[in-house]
Amino acid sequence: MSTRWPISLLPGLSVIITALACGIGPPEIQVVATSVTLPQATPSADEPVASPLSPATPVIAPNETPVPAPFVERADVYAERTPNGLTLHYADPQSNREIAAVPVPGTNVTLAGEAIFFAGADGGPVRASANGQHIPYAVAAPQIDSAFYEFLISADGSTIVWLQTFAGSESNPTAIWAAWDTRDAILPIYQEDVPPDQALRLVALSEDGETLYFDRRATAGGYSVFPSWMELWSLEVNTGEAIRLPGEPGCGGDFACDGRVSDDGRYLLRTMPPASGEEEPVVVTDISSEEIVARFALQPDDEEATYEAGSPILTPDARQLVYVLAERPAGEEIFRYFLADLTTSDQRLLAESGNTHLRPVRWLDDETLVLTAEPSAFDEWHLSLDTGELRRVSDRLYLGRVALP
Repeated sequence: MSTRWPISLLPGLSVIITALACGIGPPEIQVVATSVTLPQATPSADEPVASPLSPATPVIAPNETPVPAPFVERADVYAERTPNGLTLHYADPQSNREIAAVPVPGTNVTLAGEAIFFAGADGGPVRASANGQHIPYAVAAPQIDSAFYEFLISADGSTIVWLQTFAGSESNPTAIWAAWDTRDAILPIYQEDVPPDQALRLVALSEDGETLYFDRRATAGGYSVFPSWMELWSLEVNTGEAIRLPGEPGCGGDFACDGRVSDDGRYLLRTMPPASGEEEPVVVTDISSEEIVARFALQPDDEEATYEAGSPILTPDARQLVYVLAERPAGEEIFRYFLADLTTSDQRLLAESGNTHLRPVRWLDDETLVLTAEPSAFDEWHLSLDTGELRRVSDRLYLGRVALP
């Protein structure tokens, strides 16, 4: 099966979009039946645009630099996919009127504190601005001779960490650095001479910036996205103490599996493919006690066909788990969404999205899960835990509220 489930432990720049729930109600849209394919992003002439922004959005000339109105101190930001990367749409939270539309290169963006960051041309962090004057975060810029570089910023904007690897003859020296907005310091928090057939990769940074999650993976001398084995570690940013997470390594045998840590850092969620031989491949582990809290067997529609699970996410009350099940051979996958109870071990089918792969992003409220289409479509879908209704809300993904310059 061709579906691959990337490690997505926590909101982080290198893996997924970090986003906050917005207070803007969704517009009237067409309910999407669970058996149909993805609706077109461009509506027909007689169909209203499905967007949280006001239909009276002003048109911005191609060479005009949009400048937010002086009295608007904060704006809601929506990301729209374009052929050259993304366009960030800034909207007045009070009127929903669009006040700026700014292009950014690539699709590697995240909300940190009250700012949007993206990866610049050299891979280093750049702060996006509604006036189009983007500001590089020079303190964390990659060194010219590094063989690999990546960074993460905590959701509260307090901490930035970055990893650099240098190619060596017998090993690949790797260091993880950290900088804080409350300290006048830039420190290496972890260093290792990594064997040439392995690599370290940043996975996620906790919302408060105190705990970093990274993986150690086999590379066969390169930097494969889907390694033949992988294990997850946690690193205390303030002390540099690294600990392998309980139950690791959770991947092996030339396949990728998915993992996530709950927002409070208490639970590790794992979905291991059938090739692992696990009868209950969806596993929830208490990180502190290292005890398994719950396990779930997959419930494919046809057990004779190929299938695998991914994208686990806990509900806000940490009592239930949503995961995605992909069924049927490569190119014919049908995606189904299950709700599993950690206390009773019961689970039920919530919805299907046909051949459209939707990835959970965040919770809008206690009963509504926000998803976006893969790969990196940056549209917004809502799934109701109460009714199982799955609907496409907009062709733009809400990132959060930011402070304007």
